[in-house]
Amino acid sequence: GQAGPGRLAEAGVRNRWLNLLDKEVVENGALRLAVELGAKVPAVVPSINRIAQSVVADRTYRAPGHDVFVTPRRVRFNEMEYALPFGSGPEAIREIRDVIEAKGWTISFPLEVRCAAADDVPLSTATGRETMYIAVHRFIKEDFAEYFRVVEEILCRYGGRPHWGKIHTRTAADLGELYPRFADFCDLRSRLDPEAMFGNRFTDSLFGVAGR
Repeated sequence: GQAGPGRLAEAGVRNRWLNLLDKEVVENGALRLAVELGAKVPAVVPSINRIAQSVVADRTYRAPGHDVFVTPRRVRFNEMEYALPFGSGPEAIREIRDVIEAKGWTISFPLEVRCAAADDVPLSTATGRETMYIAVHRFIKEDFAEYFRVVEEILCRYGGRPHWGKIHTRTAADLGELYPRFADFCDLRSRLDPEAMFGNRFTDSLFGVAGR
């Protein structure tokens, strides 16, 4: 028969009050306190991370897409994300962990990892391959330059494709080797917008447009 409220709860439907607690109190309020303290006293970051790991338990639930994938972000940060071939992801994560430990960095944000199926969209970061996404973050008050530079070098060695809207240093020369249909897109773009009106210096660097 049809699932009633009890059955839905048993199946893992997300309680809206628990959802609010997670998204506002834990993911924003507690996180803000933790990263502010970590920025001022880096030595406490490992202890904060251990506490956070024990508080944020593994959960499985189901809900409408806008409740699962859309979350408020009230703590400001810088972020870099790369899409790697699925099988390369675990080894890349191990390398990132090792370099963080070797350099003694105190990173208050966890690595964010997610996966996606392959698709056939020419400029999709998952085009042609099953994909593991690895994202790194730093609190807005902390310098991200060296951390991101070193992590980017690791992710690029594994054929990583940068998130189009996040921090990275890739240019058209790099991207042309990562996307089989990159040249087709650039040709189409130049025909539809020969004066590059719908672009700026950043997109020019991505798609090889000169002269702005």
